[in-house]
Amino acid sequence: MAYFGKEYKFEKEEKFDEFIKAVASGDGAGAFLDFKPNYKMEKKGDEYVMTISEGSFKKEVAFKPGVPFDETMKNGLKCTSVFTVDGDTFTQVQDYGSKGKVTMKREFSPDQLKISLQSSNYDGVAYRYYVPTPTKMAYFGKEFSFEREENFDAFADFIGAFDANAKGFMQYKPNQILEKNGDSYKLIFKTPALNHEVVFKSGVPYSDVIREGLTAESTITVDGDTFTQVQDYGPLGSITFKREYSADQLKVVRSITSSIFNNFHKLPFKMAYFGKEFKVVSEEKYTDFIKALELPEEMTAKFSAYKPVSKIEKDGDSYKFTNTTPEGSKVTTFKSGVEFEDEIRPGVKVNCKYTVDGDTVTQEISQGGKTVTFKREYSANDLTTTITANFWDGTAVRHYKA
Repeated sequence: MAYFGKEYKFEKEEKFDEFIKAVASGDGAGAFLDFKPNYKMEKKGDEYVMTISEGSFKKEVAFKPGVPFDETMKNGLKCTSVFTVDGDTFTQVQDYGSKGKVTMKREFSPDQLKISLQSSNYDGVAYRYYVPTPTKMAYFGKEFSFEREENFDAFADFIGAFDANAKGFMQYKPNQILEKNGDSYKLIFKTPALNHEVVFKSGVPYSDVIREGLTAESTITVDGDTFTQVQDYGPLGSITFKREYSADQLKVVRSITSSIFNNFHKLPFKMAYFGKEFKVVSEEKYTDFIKALELPEEMTAKFSAYKPVSKIEKDGDSYKFTNTTPEGSKVTTFKSGVEFEDEIRPGVKVNCKYTVDGDTVTQEISQGGKTVTFKREYSANDLTTTITANFWDGTAVRHYKA
């Protein structure tokens, strides 16, 4: 369920004060009125765990549907509780003996938790409403450094058509950091000479000083992990910056709205794994794969023990893949999708092609009707290489750590 593991915070209530005064009179009603905890529901096997927390107070209630258990409340009162679960609705009945019963029906959805409260001592129904607490995105606070650009010269040339200072300004390639504080955001641009900060709220226009003598009205709209900034220059048109964030990448797409230019310009930023050295930490069926190559016994033993340190780098539209062992390094330079001849060991040449798709680099080696595929999946600190072949039914895997 989408709400499992999500924390909900108090938003509003209806008739809750009446309810508490009716069921907790003389037993700390005031404390219950002020108690507005966060709720979180999780599922672990056939058991559920509901976490109730406020400040330093934290209580975990573990239960199985239909199974009664003893419960002690925040004010020390004891009761017997039982939950029933019906889809996204969790109904809890607390039996206080001579003090009566309390029924709490918690209805979960991804965007809301609604709690309905009834009691044998209260004729009405009280309600409390909760909303999800903001979740910190993995990219908040990370510093993204510039890597490469596509079609950016044309973008700068067009800007220069109405601003003679623009071409120099467009060489500006700052690091970027995004932070969040409540309902406000801060976008930080860093260069060796200067830091510039922009504080904004989603959808709220602000005056954006581009340089001395040039001001635009900017609006940044937040939609999930996408931050779209529109700089409005009046009759000159507008520039749109669409920043798309993930944990390890920031991609900026720039476009201009005007009567003579309408094109997109992409600025991907550096992948976290470029330039890192990855070492083998474990493997599955790799020796079986080597045996399937039907090499001489001595070479089979040598290749089974082959555990190079692997590194990938990028230079423009080319990539450089380096494997290093105590015997030396082998460097392969390639472009995505372009086949070339590669000498994999002295005197043995094969056709080779690398294809880059996001964080996945797939290498195909073919010779004499036989094909071997190495699928390398990168993250910031991990590399997983999956090996298959058209002459072998198995799948080998090697795991690397940076």
